[in-house]
Amino acid sequence: MEVDSYGFFSIAADTAGNREPMKTAPNAVVADGPATASCVGCFFMTNGARATLAFNLSTAGNKNTFTFDSGDSSQPLKFSSTAITRINISGDFLVFDGEGTVNGKPGYTFEVSTTDGGPAGSGQDTILVQFYGPNSFTYSAPATIAGGDVVVHE
Repeated sequence: MEVDSYGFFSIAADTAGNREPMKTAPNAVVADGPATASCVGCFFMTNGARATLAFNLSTAGNKNTFTFDSGDSSQPLKFSSTAITRINISGDFLVFDGEGTVNGKPGYTFEVSTTDGGPAGSGQDTILVQFYGPNSFTYSAPATIAGGDVVVHE
């Protein structure tokens, strides 16, 4: 899916007549249509376990989903969310966050930062998964995607 985008910039001026120099890049880019991102069949290794994750996001939709399983049988962390509150896509970089459940219990928040670094199997997609919750709970896993493919379309 190809989406056209448009950039905008402003030049500031004060009451004394001082003007900001002409910009060489836009202050903001607006996509002409929804930006989308997905990760299907994605996994990475962390602490000797195979962590799996999946997300399907659209800036125009309300059916956004994110799931994560740490793969750790001694201390399982299974996260699920359909309450994604922010999706920020810039080129091949994506940040999204929201609320969800850990092991079926509500009250947890998350943030995911990921880069679509290349085609499936290239070993160039990276991700940082972070969870926060009750009783000062935190979990953070930076990784390179070992399988699956992060796909980001601005």
